[in-house]
Amino acid sequence: MARISNGIYSNIIENGYNQNRIGLNFGYYDTFFKIWETSFNANGSYTRTKPTIIELEKLKIYSLSYSFYNTITLNENKTWFLMLNFWHSLPFTYSNIKLKDQLEFSPGIKSSFFNKNLQVNLLITDLFKTLKNDGYSLNDGYINTMIIEV
Repeated sequence: MARISNGIYSNIIENGYNQNRIGLNFGYYDTFFKIWETSFNANGSYTRTKPTIIELEKLKIYSLSYSFYNTITLNENKTWFLMLNFWHSLPFTYSNIKLKDQLEFSPGIKSSFFNKNLQVNLLITDLFKTLKNDGYSLNDGYINTMIIEV
């Protein structure tokens, strides 16, 4: 934390928050038509932060994220696969930082060689370039805005 006191500027590292989080996780896995494996996961939580220094603000926020991971078999020998992965995180907070929603779509191909003893994956992460940290931090009387593309 940067402070000016009696005309003296100082940087002090200290714990700024006590944070409590409670949540629920749900996961589901299934195979359809013997060629399509899917996994669905959802995470929800409630977070409450209590500042230990005066420059920070108290926050209460709910968050939700979910993901779908799909693998589709492309041939009868089960050596070529198509992967379609997607995750989405609705707005959430971490410490004194509130982030807007994040999402990512990542398709790919997986192949097995040498009697399925070697697997090779090609994954295109964030195909549509939608993954970015877009949000702001709350500090006593002012807001810092940030956009970070990953």
